[in-house]
Amino acid sequence: MTEDIEPEKVLEYLVRTPVDADLLSSLKSRTPVLLRGSRGSGKSLLLRSAQQEMLEQIAVARVLPAYASFGRTSLVRVSGPEQFLPWMISALANSVVRAAHDQGLSIPRTAALNAIGAAPQPGGRPSRLERVQAILENAWRKPKDALLDIEVPDAGVLVEAARDLCRDTGIRRIILLIDEAAQAFVPAQQRQFFTLMRELRSPYLFS
Repeated sequence: MTEDIEPEKVLEYLVRTPVDADLLSSLKSRTPVLLRGSRGSGKSLLLRSAQQEMLEQIAVARVLPAYASFGRTSLVRVSGPEQFLPWMISALANSVVRAAHDQGLSIPRTAALNAIGAAPQPGGRPSRLERVQAILENAWRKPKDALLDIEVPDAGVLVEAARDLCRDTGIRRIILLIDEAAQAFVPAQQRQFFTLMRELRSPYLFS
């Protein structure tokens, strides 16, 4: 299972076929890609491999991969569809912030980046969006928490944050690598997911 492999070592487990090479090239490009296949068919391995290849080339290509797994979707308990979108935005924003921090990027303090919690938190405490994501993913144990009035920035703010991050750090673009997405969602969630993907596309943010 890819989940058991350290991300830095994932390329050691990739047996690259011509088809895999084409898929990896597409995943690293500006073109939206939807990987389809049954569980265990290698989708996660390809996404993690694309992430590592981009990280190995980041000094030259200046493309930042942000990996997010939506595999915990089944644990998310929300009071209605209006809370599913905030969970997705929180998870994606957190993945972008985590990717930037992991690469040691000096994140500017702009309104949009502050809104997604990009600034380091005092004492290493979780950001507001990290807390939102955790509340919704753990609401199956604490259902009353999911009834709280949860507010997160909209998709436009995440697009602005990506633009600010790229312009200030010299990153050309951010590529979202989203695992366990369409396959894990029920139809209503799939519609929200693909609508969000359309809203997030910009010159600086690709998925």
